Amino acid sequence: MGTLLLEIRKSMGNASSSLDRWEMIEWFMSDAPQIKEKHESRNQ
Repeated sequence: MGTLLLEIRKSMGNASSSLDRWEMIEWFMSDAPQIKEKHESRNQ
């Protein structure tokens, strides 16, 4: 989802956006930090 939001942002004229997919999700969802933490703990 973060990748999709980032691509939409870039296609709307912000091609040089330095945000990553997690930052886009955090902008979109208030509980994104908890989701990110769970995701990263599973991948270790």
